[in-house]
Amino acid sequence: AAAKTDVKVILTEHPRGGKAWAESWSSFVPDHIYYFSQRPFRFMDSMVQTMKLNREALMYLNGTDDPKDPSFSFPATELSASYERHNGEVKKIVPAERLLVFNPTQGWDPICHFLEVKKCPVIDFPHMTDRHMMMSISKAAMIMTWVWPLVPV
Repeated sequence: AAAKTDVKVILTEHPRGGKAWAESWSSFVPDHIYYFSQRPFRFMDSMVQTMKLNREALMYLNGTDDPKDPSFSFPATELSASYERHNGEVKKIVPAERLLVFNPTQGWDPICHFLEVKKCPVIDFPHMTDRHMMMSISKAAMIMTWVWPLVPV
């Protein structure tokens, strides 16, 4: 993005900072990566590619692609340093006029202004990743990986 002078970048920050991001992230993402990398999900190419990208994110965060590494275990407070490092790098590399540092609690207005959108949505900004819902999805994936070998072919 730094080299592409016509690209705008939106850096989304967690409303409660790096420590809260690490707690939220570690409560479900490592399990998602682990279970969705197992059968039956690994038979779907799109899931394989998504999990490959997720493992690259793990490497970026903490130098290992193992979602079961203890450094990713809830509450993973040491990951807040990775969060802060990443955000700092983005702020350093991307020129201020092409960077929006966005907090979802700000709603649509900053995004619309930054992207020069004339007609901003009037609905509330969506809240997409409820921690408990995502943890339930992880548990469902775990059960599917356990049941899969029992399915008759």
